[in-house]
Amino acid sequence: MGQCYFEKKDILKELCGYYRRAPSDKGGASVRIVQDFTVFLTLTQIPPVRSKDYVLDAWLEANLRNKALGIVYTSSQFWKVVARRWPFEDEVAGPFNW
Repeated sequence: MGQCYFEKKDILKELCGYYRRAPSDKGGASVRIVQDFTVFLTLTQIPPVRSKDYVLDAWLEANLRNKALGIVYTSSQFWKVVARRWPFEDEVAGPFNW
């Protein structure tokens, strides 16, 4: 009879989400974020390189364009969208170690 075993290696590869609050469906922000994210994933547009991971960079840019507090994690660092009131520009801050 054969043996099965599992080996844990680098459990967390990457994670996308929100910090503080996610955008409301009211007003269509969540739909716009998904549309922008999809445009990047289908290579219609290329997001700026920040995390060096294409999916994470697409998530950050889609949220930045919609003033949503998107955040992404790798196994050792994270980046987040910082939405500011006028006259300051929104930006992606990071990388931060965690």
